[in-house]
Amino acid sequence: MNHNLLIPFLIFILIFVFYIIFEYVFRQSVLKSISTKRDISLPFITSFKWQPKWTVYLILSPGLWVSENCKEFIKNEFPHNIIYKRELANFIKASNFWNFIFSLSLLVVTLFREDILPEINNSIFLAIVMWRYISRSFEIAIAFVRDVLSSDSKSSLDNHARMKLAITSYFEIFIYSAAFYSAFSCKGETIFEPILTSLFVGTLTNISGALELLINCCEYDLFYKSLLLLSVYLQVFATLSLIFFGFAGYLGRVKSNIKKSTHSSLMRAYRKSRARYLPKHR
Repeated sequence: MNHNLLIPFLIFILIFVFYIIFEYVFRQSVLKSISTKRDISLPFITSFKWQPKWTVYLILSPGLWVSENCKEFIKNEFPHNIIYKRELANFIKASNFWNFIFSLSLLVVTLFREDILPEINNSIFLAIVMWRYISRSFEIAIAFVRDVLSSDSKSSLDNHARMKLAITSYFEIFIYSAAFYSAFSCKGETIFEPILTSLFVGTLTNISGALELLINCCEYDLFYKSLLLLSVYLQVFATLSLIFFGFAGYLGRVKSNIKKSTHSSLMRAYRKSRARYLPKHR
């Protein structure tokens, strides 16, 4: 690895540590925003646990790793099962909303970077955008897959609430992916180009356009070009995971609940009618 690539690589690693700190501060703020009746100002970092299965979470998605520790903190704060499920649902909905707002803000910054942050180091800015793109993509995909495959719901979220979260996350994938394409595309591109590129990739209509957009201005060697091109498929992975495991899974749950409700209603009606015509014993 030559000197020109070593510095961006070291910055990328340092920003990884910075992003973990950012996620901690972000989730702490979300916890405080939902704690209207109970003081949880104590930094939840005191309840952090290192579980071997979370090591992969930390590498792929610092946001997911911090979020799992937040859920453990909520579980310790609210041992009663019903209250815990309610507070966990509030945390999930608040995190989903504020993540959407942050991704939208990041897109605005990347589109108008020269006006908003003209003096920021280019490598630092690209590393921040890249880690947000990687972390949030894996967080959304893994979270929804786990939720659908789980036999027992840990929160009090119903299917309607879960569907709303999935829709918000779908649009968020499109937004932070547009920020990624905007940051790594040529400076001469219009502000609409990365937005349209993200839309095309998210709808699986034109992935090759995103590959061309990124490769045209890539100044690195073949290894870094390959990593940059592979990152496009991360949006595809997050989108497909959300569609198949999120939307399809929740629709399946709704149909299953309807069948169960219909079956229960028929059984109650059958028992009533049967009891009506059976002879009464004296």
